[in-house]
Amino acid sequence: TKGNSFISFTGGEVLMNEKTLELISYATQLGIDTLLNSNAYLINEDMAKRLHESGLKKINLSLDSLNENKHDFIRGTPGSYARVMNAIQYLDKQAINLGIHINTVIMESNLDDIIPLTLWALQDSRLSSIHFQAVSQPFADIPNDRWYEREEADLLWPKDIKKAEYVLDELVKLKGVYGERINNSAWYSSKARVVIDSMRKCKKNCACVVSCSYDEQEKYIS
Repeated sequence: TKGNSFISFTGGEVLMNEKTLELISYATQLGIDTLLNSNAYLINEDMAKRLHESGLKKINLSLDSLNENKHDFIRGTPGSYARVMNAIQYLDKQAINLGIHINTVIMESNLDDIIPLTLWALQDSRLSSIHFQAVSQPFADIPNDRWYEREEADLLWPKDIKKAEYVLDELVKLKGVYGERINNSAWYSSKARVVIDSMRKCKKNCACVVSCSYDEQEKYIS
């Protein structure tokens, strides 16, 4: 139904595909809202204007730390942090009515940076919200239920569980104050407790649906 449909464009970096803006424009013409996930590397002033003209409704920009060197290290690309910050400026200026959102992966490498980053995002009037993802096994790896125990995961999997719990508790508190500006659901119902308990007992490596590395016929949570 028009007005109720939503399409998410994600990758990889989808702006590398020259057809992306054309697809967004087509979806907009059909009355479908669109979301674009981007690392912001290709967003200059001209691209920001083109995104506005396409009718894009919402954009998620990946940012893992306010520490420039740390973000660049996590992303593996020098200059990545500066590109994100410049993209926010360009989009705020050129893409009127576009919701600009920050997407952050919580991991060992940035655990100390999560709360400062959150407060910055919540207080910046250019941004609509911040969303968090839990670190998971890299998509390119061979599936391994205990991937986090391997040496290669040292920079990804939190070592200090107490610190991780503290950070999550602080985010829950901020969620109580800022509501949807922290764009993660908070489950408190009795049904949620049953699902969470099932998740804790599950021994499988939980993969994001977007990774397409799951069996649609298998029932993960009863």
